[in-house]
Amino acid sequence: MTEASPELVLRPLTAADEPALSTFTCVTYKEPWTAPVQEMIRDHLAGNLASGAVSAVGAWAGDDLRGVAAWRIEGNICHSVLLAVRTGQRRQGIGSMLKTAVLSEATAAGLAVVVSQVHWDNEAMIELNAHFGASIERIPGDAEYCRCVIPLAD
Repeated sequence: MTEASPELVLRPLTAADEPALSTFTCVTYKEPWTAPVQEMIRDHLAGNLASGAVSAVGAWAGDDLRGVAAWRIEGNICHSVLLAVRTGQRRQGIGSMLKTAVLSEATAAGLAVVVSQVHWDNEAMIELNAHFGASIERIPGDAEYCRCVIPLAD
C-alpha cells in the first residue's frame, strides 16, 4: 500500500514564510536561469512581501512549499512577476493552480488584464499563459522576451 501525498493548499505568502522561501529550489526552463530565479525567491520575495511591493501565493503540501506565484498591481493591470514550481514537482498541475490564483485575485480586484513577461525559450510558461487565453506579443526592441496578456472578464 502506498502512502497518499498531502493535498495541495493555496494560501497567501507573507514575510513570515521566509524560512520556506529561503530553502525553495526550482530548476527553471533553461539554464542559466535557475540561480537568478532562486535568488529572487530566496533573497527578495519575503522583503517585497513585507514592504507591500508585491503579493504572492504559495502552493503547500503540509509544511512543504511546492510552488510560488507573485504579482504587483499598477493601475488596472496585474503584472505577474514570478511563477515557479519546486524541483521535482513540475507537470503536476501546480503551475496551473498558481496561475488560476493570480487570475482570481486580479479579477476580484476588478483589474482589466494580467500581464507576464516571458522569455521566448520558456515554452512551458508561454503554453500555460496561452491555456488561460493569453495573447502572445512581441516587446518592441526586445528579442529575448515576449508579453503574455490575459484579458479578464468585466
